[in-house]
Amino acid sequence: MGQTQIQGQKGEDLAAEYLIERGFKMLNRNVRTPFGEIDLVCRQGGKTVFVEVKLRNSKTFGNPEDSVVGNKLHKLTKSIEWYILNNPSIKEYRLDLIAIEADSRPPKISHLENIE
Repeated sequence: MGQTQIQGQKGEDLAAEYLIERGFKMLNRNVRTPFGEIDLVCRQGGKTVFVEVKLRNSKTFGNPEDSVVGNKLHKLTKSIEWYILNNPSIKEYRLDLIAIEADSRPPKISHLENIE
């Protein structure tokens, strides 16, 4: 596993822990679709929540949330559509972002809801 994958796994672990502590139920992690990967799939109340996780070790390339735009957001949307087609019981959903700044101690976690 390369350094990028290790960092991604660390970020997803932090995000999952953060969400579970706030009452989310974890359904799936690292869901592969023909369009890309969905990092986390959770339930909050009656809503399915798809979560993109971005971890940055420094601000050299901007804030973590700055990277979820354009083509990345399009691929996420297509992945979610594919997931819903394959899980027709989903009635309500949203896409959230967990942005983690790992250069602070403890890491700074921001939860942005409904980023579409």
